[in-house]
Amino acid sequence: MYISHDVVDGNERATVVRSAGDGARATRGDRACLGRVVDRARGVYRSKARGLFPCDLETGEFGPAPEGVEGARGRNARAARPTLAVSFGDAFLPGSPLRPGGLMACADACGHAEPDTVRALLAFYVLTGLANRHAVDWWELTYARLLYPRARMASQRVSECLADLGSEDAKRRFVGEYLALVGRRREAAAGGRADGILIDSTGLPNSCRLPVTAVSNHNGQAGEEVRLIYVVQRDTGLPLFFRHVAGNVIDVSTVTRTIAEPGAMGVDTRFAVLDAGYHANASADALMGARVPILARTGPNPGAHGEVVDGLEARENAVTRDGRLACARCVPVGIGSRGDRRGYAYLCLDAAMRREPGRDAARRAAEGGLSGAEAHDSMASRGVFVLAGTRRIARGRLLPPCHARDRVEKVFEIARQGGRALPVCVRSEGTFRGHLLMCLVATAATRMMSDVLASRRTSPAVESMPGIPRERHATGYDGRLVTTEPVRKTSEAHGAFGIRCPDTIRLPVVG
Repeated sequence: MYISHDVVDGNERATVVRSAGDGARATRGDRACLGRVVDRARGVYRSKARGLFPCDLETGEFGPAPEGVEGARGRNARAARPTLAVSFGDAFLPGSPLRPGGLMACADACGHAEPDTVRALLAFYVLTGLANRHAVDWWELTYARLLYPRARMASQRVSECLADLGSEDAKRRFVGEYLALVGRRREAAAGGRADGILIDSTGLPNSCRLPVTAVSNHNGQAGEEVRLIYVVQRDTGLPLFFRHVAGNVIDVSTVTRTIAEPGAMGVDTRFAVLDAGYHANASADALMGARVPILARTGPNPGAHGEVVDGLEARENAVTRDGRLACARCVPVGIGSRGDRRGYAYLCLDAAMRREPGRDAARRAAEGGLSGAEAHDSMASRGVFVLAGTRRIARGRLLPPCHARDRVEKVFEIARQGGRALPVCVRSEGTFRGHLLMCLVATAATRMMSDVLASRRTSPAVESMPGIPRERHATGYDGRLVTTEPVRKTSEAHGAFGIRCPDTIRLPVVG
């Protein structure tokens, strides 16, 4: 490791270079800009992100500036004016729902040495879709700087924070507190314990050089990605636990561990609803051996269940759910690798899909180049789907767990948008794990806010909630803030969460 010096516009600047080689010759490796040279002999530099600091070449660490070193700021530099007016509404809005909701307490439970950094980073993940390198700019210009004054939001500090949160200890501390919070919320809403979990996975495409990034071929879609697995509470749709595996690991080989890990931490895994990719004979053997009842969707295979196709639309098979008519019929079958384990196949028919206009279906068949017989078979199987399970379920209670799978898709949609699971741009697997933890918290926060809005039937959508009050500002005056008047949409956003924004707010005292 060595320091490289260059003169740019009359100012001496320094770059630390980590040398690399193949044993025969040395080459330049990673480079990091230190900033303006203040005292070359003592190794002191100045940058916008770190201020005045020395660099230790032996350890590669930065420390506090030595006494007596001030350093010139440059020919055209001048002292920056203090920031007295801040963007107020967006940071104030989720601050109230998050803290009574307990998510800030869950983040604090991770045990990071700088809790203000974790809190500010969580607000940043919930409120913005920006890359983490913009975190310090957001923090400096918003109310978050006054809420979390000790936060260190420079890009390197954020990476260090995520790497610490990516440890297994931090994850277990968070999950323990978070599961207790989810249990309290459900008991307050409906009472009793949740019946079942949902399991699904999604790909996080990236080109990061991490061991878990691998070429995947999932449902015919190939790419470099990491597989993110979520365990979701069936009745509330809240994410409970997450895992990540290499992109080339198939879903069916992960299901037993995905159930075992959260089960060891207290998640109720008495009934699991799985995506079709998780259903196979091997997984059925393992789960039935562990006495975990499952219900999974399989590909429609009328040939294998021909005896129940005829008469499926009979009157006695009809059920209704959420204003939709469906038909369902159950037959005992043998499942598992040997076919000797008792299970049940549920052949279901969505009547709305079945009665799609035949002209449109025939037109699409013609455009696809299908023959008359192939078009007939395609239309005959329209709306038909098969569920395989290890538990006998009454016809009237069969469709709710099946339709609950949509909640996993909604959770992944929130994770990609509000939870910022994408894009992925990190340099270490520890930082990546910390990023996924913050994504889970942000996804849970967005889901909780969505539930509040749905229960109160308000007009603002959860996706627009952070952006609506963003233009509201506040000005600091001697230990207090004076807020600007809210516009109508901001008042609606506050009213949706039962928040009353005061005219003045006393600033917290920083000891």
